[in-house]
Amino acid sequence: MAAINTTTNSSNPDTTTTSSQTPSCSTAYLCGSCKHPVDWGTKGVLCENCDTWFHIACQAIPSANYSKLDHSSVIWTCSSCNSNHLSATSPATLHDLLQSTQTIESLVDLSIDSLDDQHQPVHESSPRKYKPPPANNGRSLRVINVNCQSLASKKGAWINLLHSTRPDVIIATETWLDDTIRNSELESDSYTIYRRDRKTGIHGGVMIAVNSAITSTEVEIKSEAEILWVKLQCKGHRDIYIASCYRPNVSDKTFNTHLRKSLDQLMSKRPRAFIIGGDFNLPGWDWSSLSLKPGTQYTAQHTDFRDLLDDFGLTQCVIEPTRQKNILDLIATNLTDQVNRIKVIPGISDHEVVYLELAVMPSYRKQPQRKIWLYNKADWAGMVKHLQPIMNRLEQAYTSPDELWLSIKQHVTEAMTIFIPKRLTKRKDSRPWISKQLHKLITKKKDLYRKCKRRGSSKLEKRYNAYRHIVQKMLRKQHTEYVNRLFTDEDKSKDELSKRFWTYVKHKRSGTTSGVGPLKRGNQLVTSAKEKAELLNDQFVSVFSDPSDNIDYTMLTLNSKMKNIVIDQNGVHKQLKSLNPHKAAGPDGISPRVLQELADVLAAPLTTLFQTSLDKATVPNDWKKASVCPIFKKGEKSAAANYRPVSLTCVTSKIMEHILTSQLMRFAEENDIFHQNQHGFRRNHGCEKQLIELVSDITTNLDKGEETEACVLDFSKAFDKVNHNKLLYKLAKYGVSYQLIAWIDNFLKDRTQKVVIDGEDSQEAPVTSGVPQGSVIGPAMFLFYINDLPDTLKSSIRLFADDTIAYNSASNHSTLQDDLNKLELWEQQWDMEFHPSKCQHIVFSRKRQPTDKVLNLHGTEIPKANDIKYLGVTLDPKLNWNKHIDNVTAKGNSTLGFIRRNVLTSSETVKNTAYKQLVRPVLEYASASWDSVSDTAASRLEAVQRRAARLICGIRRTDRKTSTTSLLQKLDLQPLNERRSDRRLKIFSQYHHSSKAVISNYIQRASFSSARRHATQYFIPQSNTIHYQRSFFIRTAKEWNALPADSPFLTPPCE
Repeated sequence: MAAINTTTNSSNPDTTTTSSQTPSCSTAYLCGSCKHPVDWGTKGVLCENCDTWFHIACQAIPSANYSKLDHSSVIWTCSSCNSNHLSATSPATLHDLLQSTQTIESLVDLSIDSLDDQHQPVHESSPRKYKPPPANNGRSLRVINVNCQSLASKKGAWINLLHSTRPDVIIATETWLDDTIRNSELESDSYTIYRRDRKTGIHGGVMIAVNSAITSTEVEIKSEAEILWVKLQCKGHRDIYIASCYRPNVSDKTFNTHLRKSLDQLMSKRPRAFIIGGDFNLPGWDWSSLSLKPGTQYTAQHTDFRDLLDDFGLTQCVIEPTRQKNILDLIATNLTDQVNRIKVIPGISDHEVVYLELAVMPSYRKQPQRKIWLYNKADWAGMVKHLQPIMNRLEQAYTSPDELWLSIKQHVTEAMTIFIPKRLTKRKDSRPWISKQLHKLITKKKDLYRKCKRRGSSKLEKRYNAYRHIVQKMLRKQHTEYVNRLFTDEDKSKDELSKRFWTYVKHKRSGTTSGVGPLKRGNQLVTSAKEKAELLNDQFVSVFSDPSDNIDYTMLTLNSKMKNIVIDQNGVHKQLKSLNPHKAAGPDGISPRVLQELADVLAAPLTTLFQTSLDKATVPNDWKKASVCPIFKKGEKSAAANYRPVSLTCVTSKIMEHILTSQLMRFAEENDIFHQNQHGFRRNHGCEKQLIELVSDITTNLDKGEETEACVLDFSKAFDKVNHNKLLYKLAKYGVSYQLIAWIDNFLKDRTQKVVIDGEDSQEAPVTSGVPQGSVIGPAMFLFYINDLPDTLKSSIRLFADDTIAYNSASNHSTLQDDLNKLELWEQQWDMEFHPSKCQHIVFSRKRQPTDKVLNLHGTEIPKANDIKYLGVTLDPKLNWNKHIDNVTAKGNSTLGFIRRNVLTSSETVKNTAYKQLVRPVLEYASASWDSVSDTAASRLEAVQRRAARLICGIRRTDRKTSTTSLLQKLDLQPLNERRSDRRLKIFSQYHHSSKAVISNYIQRASFSSARRHATQYFIPQSNTIHYQRSFFIRTAKEWNALPADSPFLTPPCE
C-alpha cells in the first residue's frame, strides 16, 4: 500500500516515487488535476464515476488518511465530478497480466503467488479484502437473472455467485437439467427450488430458486413455452409473481403468444405485481432508446414483445449489454418505482448476470437456531461414575413403571447437561474450497470487468473474457480437490471417511433441499411452520377409524400356547450396545449415542423397568407420545394428503418393543400362524422370494397355454386404520399370551401425537386407531391384523405387508371377481379400505389378443394396465422383462451420472465403492425373479457395469484402445450374469434346506441317484415355453444338479 525506499518529488511533496525503475503506466493514467502520470511510484485514487486518476495531494488527501480509505467511515470527494467515494482501485492490476502472450492454460498452471509477485503494484490506492454483501436485512428484495449453460457442470462458479450476491430470488435459464439431477445436487441448500426442465432434446430449461426463509409457491400455469411462475409473499405489499422465461431463438413466433396467455390468466381477476426475467434472445433492441438497431432481423418478434410489455404495463429495466454488445437477458416489471438498483455483473456463462434490488420487504420465516450436543467432547467416564450409584438405588426405589422411567430420564438428562457440551447451530461458509489466493483473483476479475464496462475497449473485453475462463477453471479445480479431500484425508480413520462419504452422498441424493413447503387449506396457502404442523396433524388424524366397543380378550387367552416373557438383562445390554449412535433422539431428548455409551449403567434399571411394565401392563406415558415427521410421498407438494406420518418415539420404548417383537414373531413362526404367502417383515422371507413364487405361478400357467388374470390391490392408509380393539381380538384368537396382549392394549391406549416442522409443534391429538409408523412392534401387529385376509378366497393371493396381488387363471374370471366381492366384505368387517381407482388389472398371456374382461371393486371398474410394478419390479404381459430392463438400466445410468457429477475424487477405491453400493444394487434388485431375460437384455445390464469401470478408472469415453475387460478384472468386478447365477443358487439352497416344503410346489426331488453327482438331485420336467424353461426353479435346478459335491451351496445356510 505505501511506497518503499522512496524519494520526494520536488514539485509535489505528498507524492512519492521509488528509487528503482518500476514499470510506468505511461500516459494512460494522467492525473485529472496536474496532468502528470499517476504511476507505480505514486499514491493515487481513481474516481469510478468519471474514470479519472488523481494524486492524493491533488485531491488534498493526507498520506495519513490514505491507508484508511478501505474503511466505510472515510470518504473522499472527486474534484472533477464532485462524486463521493468509499474506495478506489490500483491503475494496474490485471491489465499488465493479460497483456502477456501466455495462453489461458499456462496462466492457470502458474501459482497465484507468482502472479502477484510479478504484477503486484508497489502501492494500491485503496486496498480492501473482498467481503460478500451482508445478509439481507429485509428492507429490499435481491434478484439475479443468470444464464447458466449447464448448471450442474459449474457448481464452483454457481456457489461463488450466490455467496457474492446473496440473492433472495434466482431466475435461471438454460439450466440444462433433467429429472436425473436432484435439487440437492445444485449446492443451493438454503433455497427452495422450482424447475421446469426441457423434456425433449438437450439444453434449455428454466428454474427459480427462492430463499427458503421467504414464503413462496409455484403457480401452476400450463404453457408449451419454457416459462415458470412462482408467487412470492411480501410484508405490506401485494404478492409478487416472478417468471423465468427462455426463448431459444429470436425466430420463435409462438413464445410471445404463450407469455401473453399466461399473463392474461394471472391478470384475469385483479392486477398483479410482476418480475419477469430470463433470456429472451432479442438482440435487435436498443433498450436505452427503445428503438431497433439498424439491420435487425425478425422485427415482428421484437415489436410484438414490446407491445406485450406495453399492454401489461411492464417496463424492461436492463440497458447494459449482457452478451457481447447485445442485451439478451432482460428483467421486466411493473414495480419500476420500487427499483433501487439494477446492474450487470460478471456471469458464469457467456452471458452476464443481471442484479436487481427492489424496495420490497419479503415475508420471511424465522429459522430458529437449534442446540446440538457435542458427543465427541463428552466426558463419558465421568458420566458413568456419576450415574452408577444413582441407578443402583433406583432399582429398589420405585414400583410404578411411570415413576421409575421419569426418574431414570431425569437423572440421565441432568447428567447430559453436566458432562456433554453443546452449542447453537451456526451457518457454515458455503465455499470452504476457495483459497485466499483465489479470492484475490475473483476480486481482480471484477475490477477488470468494471473497467471493461467503463471504457468499452475491445482489448479489455478480450482480457476480461480470458480472465473469466481462468477463474472458472480454477473454481472447478479447487472444488474438485475439496471434495476429493473429503474422501481421502489421510488424517482421518477409515470409519470417519466412510461416515463422511455416506453423509455426503445421502445429502446429495435426498432429492430436495427444503422441508415441508407451503400447504393448501382450501383456497388459502398456509406458510407458517405452526399452521402447517396443525394442518398436517388434522390430515393425519382424519384417516383414523372410530374406536369400536372394548372386547374382552381374557377368555380367548385361556388356552394360549405362548409363554409369559421374561426379560433378560444381558439381552437389554446387547440391545443398548447395538443401537445406531447416529439416529435421532425421541421426544425425551435422550439419543441412542447416550444410551449406547451408558449401557453398563442403564442395563439393570431398564431391565427392571421393562419387566415391571410388562407384568403390570403399564406403559410410561412418555412412550405413548409421538413426534410426527411428515414425509412427502408423491403428487402435489402443497396437498397435505400427499404426506405420510412417521412417528419419532422414545428410544427406550423402541428397545423394549424390539425385545417383545422378537418373542411375538418367534411364536408366530414356530406355530405357523402367518399365511404362507405373507412375506412382509418375516425372517427368511422377502420381496425377492415373493416375486420368485409369483412369477413361477404365472410361467407355469403360460407353459400350460393358460392366461393369468391379476389384480394389484391398493390399500388406503392401511397402517393408520387398524382398529385397536379388533387387533387385540385377533391377537387373542391366534394364541398370543394375555401378558403381551394386555401390554399392547395399554401401549395403544391414550396415545397422542403432534407434528413437528422447523421446531414448531402442533397441538397434541389423540390417536384412536392405527399402529404407529416408525415403531418397532407396529409392523408385527399389522401382519396379525391382515393375516386372515386370504382365508375365504379361492384365488391365489400374495401379500407383502399391505402390498397385495390376487390372481387366477383367466378361465376362472368369475372366481377372481367373486373374491374381490369377498374382499369388500372383509374390509367392511375390519375397518380397512381399498382404492379401486388406484388398483390395477392385467392379463399375462402369450396370445396376440388376450382375454379382455372387466373386474369391479366397489362397483367401479379397475383400470387395466399394460404393465404393473409390484414390489419394485415391472411385470409385462408376456414376461419378456424389456420394460423392467429399460427402467433398471435407465436408473443405473442415471446413478452413474450422479457419481460422475458428485463423487469428485481421483480415488478408484472411493468410486468403486460408490458403484458397488449405489449402482450395482439397482442392477441386481430381485434379480433371481427376472433372470430369464434375453441375452440382449442381459448385455444391456453388462454395458452399465462397463461404463462404470471406465468411470472408476478415469478412462474417457472416446478412448477405444483401453480394454474394458481388463478394467473389470483390475477392479475385481465379476460379470453380472455370474453374480445372478450365484444369487439364484443361494436362494435355491435356502428353499432346499427350509423346513417349509415350499419348493415342492414347483419342482420335485429326483428318485434316482448317481455316483458322479451329489445326492440331492431334482427332477427337471419338460417345458413347452422358453418362459418356463428359464424360470427360477427349473433353470436353477439344472445348475444345482451340476454342482460338485463339495459346493458350499449344498451346505445348510447359517441362521
